Amino acid sequence: MALGDAASVGGAVAKAFTGVRAPSTLGTFLRAFSWGHVRQLESTARAFICNLTVHCNLLPGGDQVVRLDIDSKVKQVYGGAKQGAEHGYTKVKGLHFQIVTASTPLAAPVIVATRLRRGAAGSAKGAASLIAEAIKTVRAMGATGVITVRADSAFFSHKVVATCRRAKVRFVAGMLSGADSIDDLDVLRHVNRDNDPQPPFTALQRNLSPPPRPSRSPRPLTTRRLNRKDTPIRPR
Repeated sequence: MALGDAASVGGAVAKAFTGVRAPSTLGTFLRAFSWGHVRQLESTARAFICNLTVHCNLLPGGDQVVRLDIDSKVKQVYGGAKQGAEHGYTKVKGLHFQIVTASTPLAAPVIVATRLRRGAAGSAKGAASLIAEAIKTVRAMGATGVITVRADSAFFSHKVVATCRRAKVRFVAGMLSGADSIDDLDVLRHVNRDNDPQPPFTALQRNLSPPPRPSRSPRPLTTRRLNRKDTPIRPR
């Protein structure tokens, strides 16, 4: 019962409280949450969606193929005292959230994991742990098929790849030419030829600080035709 409703029930507010009480707002309630409270809510949300699956089939076809898609977005917010609001890569003051959805060829996307972060957080910050939680959630929902994690180049990292391999799921991630992926122009020219076999490629070789990782093994490299400024366009 809300305080406003209680006031009309025989003076219940006057009996329950002393002095004048102003109604609280949802914002005041949420700002009192600590990180531990948020994690408890996330656990409750996972339990809810798993129990909901028992009553309605949220992931039909989950015994065959399940796709987990992760992405992030900066949501613009207003107010100088907004906690965590910062300017990130979009140059917009806001909060930067991550979201993971699960879908199958027969099911529309279902949100299975979320995380709210400060505005200046990098896109991939915390992505590995969020993906791990999403994988556990869809398996708890009864998915027994092949799980494939899909992400863009912002999430392509040692931690994400290692998380997927530990969980024995497949992954598809974009790679940027340069920094820590493909920086050999001859390789780019080779894989851009039509009807060429996919060359073996070992990614993430430059990072020397982490311990040895199982991700350092040759894998087929699938490329999309892209024109680089320093590469002449070859007629089809």
